[in-house]
Amino acid sequence: MMIPTHQRLIQFIFAFLLISGGIAMPQTGFGQTVGVTQYTGWESEGYTLIAPMTSTNSYLIDRCGRVINSWTSDYLPGNVVYLLETGQLLRSGKIAGEPFSGGGLGGHLELRSWDDEVIWHYEMANSQNHLHHDVEYMANGNILVIAWDFHSNEEAISLGRNPNLLDDGFWSESIFELMPLGEEDAQIVWEWHFWDHLIQEFDPEKENYGDVSASPRRLNINFNLGGDSGPGDAYADWLHINSIDYHPELDQILLSSRKTSEIYIIDHSTTAEEAASSSGGNSGYGGDLLFRFGNPFVYGQGSASDQVLDGQHDAHWIDNSTILLYNNRPLIAATSSIEKIIPLTDGAGEYLLSNDQFQPNETSWSLSDDFFSAFISGVEQLPDNKLLVCNGLQGEIREYDEQENIIWTYVNPVGFGGPVEQGQLPTQNPLFRAQFYPTDFAAFNSLTLIPGEPLELNPGELICLTNTIREVVTPIQISTFPNYWIVNLPEGSNSLILTDAAGRIRSSYVLNSRQVKIDRTPLSSGVYLLLLEASERVFSMKLIN
Repeated sequence: MMIPTHQRLIQFIFAFLLISGGIAMPQTGFGQTVGVTQYTGWESEGYTLIAPMTSTNSYLIDRCGRVINSWTSDYLPGNVVYLLETGQLLRSGKIAGEPFSGGGLGGHLELRSWDDEVIWHYEMANSQNHLHHDVEYMANGNILVIAWDFHSNEEAISLGRNPNLLDDGFWSESIFELMPLGEEDAQIVWEWHFWDHLIQEFDPEKENYGDVSASPRRLNINFNLGGDSGPGDAYADWLHINSIDYHPELDQILLSSRKTSEIYIIDHSTTAEEAASSSGGNSGYGGDLLFRFGNPFVYGQGSASDQVLDGQHDAHWIDNSTILLYNNRPLIAATSSIEKIIPLTDGAGEYLLSNDQFQPNETSWSLSDDFFSAFISGVEQLPDNKLLVCNGLQGEIREYDEQENIIWTYVNPVGFGGPVEQGQLPTQNPLFRAQFYPTDFAAFNSLTLIPGEPLELNPGELICLTNTIREVVTPIQISTFPNYWIVNLPEGSNSLILTDAAGRIRSSYVLNSRQVKIDRTPLSSGVYLLLLEASERVFSMKLIN
């Protein structure tokens, strides 16, 4: 990539300031309205994947906001997009259809190669089922999906739904495990339906009649929190599942319901028949709920004041016991938060119930700041325990360090009409979520990642040092010795810089010859990056001390 001389000078002057100060100096703003608006040099090493909700494009960007790769679909995003270890992009697309509509509408799935060729695509968008919101790619190549499941008013009433809480049909939720076949087909190899795990205390003459408060493993068909767009939405789309996650060691699935403000764990080890019952599987509970959290009032425990979650998104495991999520809180506090939940177990893996209430009834950790997004949004714990927070409605991504300081901020420049110029603000630039991939992610092992320009138009000067791979590393030849490295340089070499894994510059070298000796003894064990400016290009190479 050609780098203008004046930009190189700014970069290396900045590098000198970093060295003389002994720390990574924060770069906050420079009048930027979009793209990277805060940079400190302490960011996690890797790339961020975004799919602007007003665009058919998806982008992988580096820490300086430069585009590493992009993909173009025929569909607006059905919210989520993931980069797989194979280098393929798994993307959901939006298809309009009846009777389903509203937020999170999907219907289409596709796998695209790194070079943006469609490898596989599939549709589930009919009058009975419609894909929406999230998907989960499994190690066996199958894909877990969320689908609305339509039932008539008569069917809902037969299961005890209050007729006053019906409009024109009743949308339940289903989980399907799809095994891709060929180029445009899939086989359903496992399924689970909320419809099979309901309870009601409205009509003793109908099915599923019982005591809601004594049945925490089932869902009250008559609980109704309200809707986002009027009575029809409130009464039909009564659950609105907005995220799905799978834990392979536990063989369990985690779901998030915006409408009930609860998260649920179900057993994936069941057969399809056991999943429709209350017995079987590793848990012995079949398809009944193994755990729920967030709003015990939904199942008749406590009062409305006991509600902890409020319209949350992106619930997922970060280890064998901890769940992380973005708590939107549009009703409780009108300010969002990041929450961690550690479900209590009995030591044998069964989630604890006390007086018919799952434990605990509070989160284990919370982060609140000046961010708020009433809808969408997400959070990810990075490999070094930092957090990547996507405030979806604002199209803003932040990285927080372990001391809860903001160390990186990116504002999506793509709104209606495409990317805007630096200095402007886009019109509606929401992001459903952002996904982070470290530089050692398996997909990058066989790829040469060459950054292009930032996503915004007329980006101006880029005052940003990044330790991501900028060019092929062939021109740098390294000989390793116990206490030093010998670097053999190509012709046209101008500057050589050594940074640590956090992007902090450790040494800078004046190039009086074609060979440089780097002393390893002052360096602690870890990963370092060698940056070489040669022939108006910047090359990089990782070193491990």
